[in-house]
Amino acid sequence: MKNILIFLTILMFFSCSTINNDESKTINKYMMSTFKIKLKTNTIMLINSKGCIYCTNSAYMFLKNQPEYLKSFDHIVVSKRFLEEINGDDKAFNSKILIDTSNLLERLNISAQGVAVLNIKNASIIKITSLTPQVAKEHLTQFFTPPN
Repeated sequence: MKNILIFLTILMFFSCSTINNDESKTINKYMMSTFKIKLKTNTIMLINSKGCIYCTNSAYMFLKNQPEYLKSFDHIVVSKRFLEEINGDDKAFNSKILIDTSNLLERLNISAQGVAVLNIKNASIIKITSLTPQVAKEHLTQFFTPPN
């Protein structure tokens, strides 16, 4: 029984590592091919039209009205489809915003949907945090505030 538990623990570790490596490769390839940006150690936000509509709209309005929170991110990638769906203004953010005019962000095979913050270190994703409806309703400021 002990051997089975050890085997399952090792299997989980390597499978999670593979997922993060695959997602890291996908994001790095996307950022380089779409925006000519090579990720090293960054914090980026992705906003697309998939996922929770309430969350994406809440995040957009929050950041539009409180742009000081944008300084926490190296890059903010927004799909053109999202902006079209909400009749959003791509100038609502600042120069950090990157508009994905091809909407490739909508089709990436990654676990980040709707609004997600990716923490990247040494070109590898170390953490993905997605905005949930509960957080959007109660703790939006905390979601956009970086940890100390």
